[in-house]
Amino acid sequence: MSPTHAEPFAGMRLQAHAPGRRSRGRVVAWPLATLIITLGVVVGSNVAMRTDPGTGVVSGLMAGAVAAAAWLVFRVVFGSWSRKRLAILADRFDDSGDVVFAIRSTVSFDRFPPIESGLLHDYTHPWHSYQLAVLGEAGIELRQLPRKGQSVGARLRYSNVEVIADGSATFSDFADRAILVRGREKGVPYEVGIVPVRRDSLMLKPVDDSEFQRILSEFVDRVVASSDATTAGGSR
Repeated sequence: MSPTHAEPFAGMRLQAHAPGRRSRGRVVAWPLATLIITLGVVVGSNVAMRTDPGTGVVSGLMAGAVAAAAWLVFRVVFGSWSRKRLAILADRFDDSGDVVFAIRSTVSFDRFPPIESGLLHDYTHPWHSYQLAVLGEAGIELRQLPRKGQSVGARLRYSNVEVIADGSATFSDFADRAILVRGREKGVPYEVGIVPVRRDSLMLKPVDDSEFQRILSEFVDRVVASSDATTAGGSR
């Protein structure tokens, strides 16, 4: 297993990049752009048919601007909610000695191993994608706090990770640089995109390049160490 080998991922939301190619940073994702443009076209067309093309164009642009402003307010509101939930989760691991960091991921914990959540769910429940990642002794644990006091999640063992790639993950609003992970748990394949984020930022912005590289390197080192230990144990 080559932990930095880039190859196609099955999910429509994950894209690995070739070795040596720097992944792009945050960009507006096509789902959000499509929603705003579609709303503007629909409103503009309706107004144009009732009045004139010029008024329709202005109305369409205004509808798109209102939709973008509403999305921004919504992001700030659920960003505050997500920060509080991440803080509650982080308090549970403060004394564990493990590497703990906030993330945005593409998976749902409806079953094990986790599956890719749909973009519609990402639109309607965006706070579910914000989770806590813990690089423990045996694997990476992803935790989510859907309701206060309760948490769900999954532990993905290093020994079962097959590929780690530097790539990007698409959400309902942004496409962010991500750590892409492919593996198997209980014989079932999984793929997950992990975007480390700054838990103290207003809109849970992704971490900078140096912090991303630090987390990626730590993750890769643990997977490689687990693979080496398994190989050594099997050769005795």
